Amino acid sequence: MKVLALPSASQFRAWKLALRDEVAGASGVPDEAFAWAMCVERPETTFDSLGESGAFASLDAKLAAALSKILQGELARQVNIRKEKMASTGRLMKGRQILWLLYQHFKISQAEGSLLEFQDLLNVKLQGDGLRTFLNDWDSVLLAMAQEPPVEILETLFRLQIQRYQPLRDQLAYYDRLDHGHADRSYAFLISAARRHLEQRRRAETREALSRGGSAYALPVSLARGDPGGKAKAKSKGKGICRSWASTGSCIRGGELSVSPLPRGPRPKSLSRPVHFACA
Repeated sequence: MKVLALPSASQFRAWKLALRDEVAGASGVPDEAFAWAMCVERPETTFDSLGESGAFASLDAKLAAALSKILQGELARQVNIRKEKMASTGRLMKGRQILWLLYQHFKISQAEGSLLEFQDLLNVKLQGDGLRTFLNDWDSVLLAMAQEPPVEILETLFRLQIQRYQPLRDQLAYYDRLDHGHADRSYAFLISAARRHLEQRRRAETREALSRGGSAYALPVSLARGDPGGKAKAKSKGKGICRSWASTGSCIRGGELSVSPLPRGPRPKSLSRPVHFACA
């Protein structure tokens, strides 16, 4: 098991998320391991209550070894003192116990936590055309908050960020024309409009990528020749579609004509003529 380096206070939330994933990924039963690790974060959990590993003795030992490698400074000193006291009575400090001590090291009061969480939300900014990044950051901060701000606050903050985003100008103009109390003059409408725009843009980008990539009816040469595994490639000197046939409609070397099978449906113009593959 590998654990990220000891975080700063501002990085602690992201570090904790990564640790949960690491613990779950290190077990053959990730869901149970995740729930086992989350016990550390319960308000009623104590250091002594984590003295038993349950069904995860090996995982607990690996977690202890991984966390011990990243501890530094005062936190490392406190953990080592506890380890020595426990060892003197024949007890081994468990990984979750070390994790509990680490969480206590970063613990702040509920009021301070709420203030910092709200400051994190205020720091989420829409930069240029980065609507997708903005929404991802917005969602991440809200998910990490112990209690979401009132919906009226969310509506005001979200409106301030997207007000200069040109692709949403029509939706914002509609929103601004509505009377207060209208169902569409709401946070739900604004965030839905933003998500809908991103989905429409994603579909447009996919269509553009497909159009640049050629016809969806095109098949690999090996499939068109009835050779799904491409085994005939090593025995054949074929170079693909005959250039002479493509320009004149006949093969100067007298090769045979082969037509690639097409899926059902309208026949695209790009494949309205037979395709000659037999030129050596």
